Amino acid sequence: NNDMRFFMYNARMLKEAGIADPPLTWNELVEQSRRLMAAGTAKYGFIEGWEMGQALANAQTVFAHSFGGRLLDERGNPTLDSSECVGALQFMVDLLHKYRIVDPASLTSSQEVSQNVFLRGDTAFFPQAWPGLYRYSRNPEVSNIVEEVEVAPKPLGVTKGIGAALSLPEALAIPKTSKHPDEAWAFIQFI
Repeated sequence: NNDMRFFMYNARMLKEAGIADPPLTWNELVEQSRRLMAAGTAKYGFIEGWEMGQALANAQTVFAHSFGGRLLDERGNPTLDSSECVGALQFMVDLLHKYRIVDPASLTSSQEVSQNVFLRGDTAFFPQAWPGLYRYSRNPEVSNIVEEVEVAPKPLGVTKGIGAALSLPEALAIPKTSKHPDEAWAFIQFI
């Protein structure tokens, strides 16, 4: 089982607001969200499912890495108090309280609830979308945004311009019949 998190966005909303491309940086995400909210196109820039501990930790991990931080040093010691990790956490707080582009319901919403808010068309972005959401977005029985969702790279960090993605592999294996076992092993070591 492999699980990835994707940056999904509502292309129709961006187009209606005259925004040509999805945000390349977290700062652009803030700017675009504010623009969409001011125009009444979106209620909020995005929503997260932070009620669930691992979802909040996943988001913090992505932000920390995109700010140049690491959760552990080379010896496996926690580095959550590094300036990069603290800056990333502060930015998450600012998204909610200073910029006000994150739906406050993120703090009490499950992944399913946050998914449904995005599928209703209330938010423009979904930074921690799981693969199945794309399929749901195409289903008119559960989605108000059919054919409007696209996928883009996660925004780059504010301070260092570093990108980050989240992969949650639960098991990795190289089949015995693999034609490229060395390359497969190199990929496993890379991720």
